[in-house]
Amino acid sequence: MKKSLNETAITNELHSGSSFFQRSPDRANDRSSADPVQVFDRSTERPIKPKRVARRYSFEIYEDQIQTLKRMKAESMLAGGDRSISSIVREALDDYLK
Repeated sequence: MKKSLNETAITNELHSGSSFFQRSPDRANDRSSADPVQVFDRSTERPIKPKRVARRYSFEIYEDQIQTLKRMKAESMLAGGDRSISSIVREALDDYLK
């Protein structure tokens, strides 16, 4: 047996008869009585920046390279940064591929 929702009762509950969805008495229903709405001039043109998706791959690198990357990360953290080893490698790879 398939149950069905009483959509009319739900609509009435949401529009007027709900004790949960009541409007605050101090809130005005008419926006014209409120302060004038500020209009912000927003540019409709936005720069298109392609989204880059990171993917996980397994590569073999030398032990001394790992130690250097860990040192670079530690230096970044001591300077107040939060660079990860992955971000350092991605940046170096971008520079190399240019």
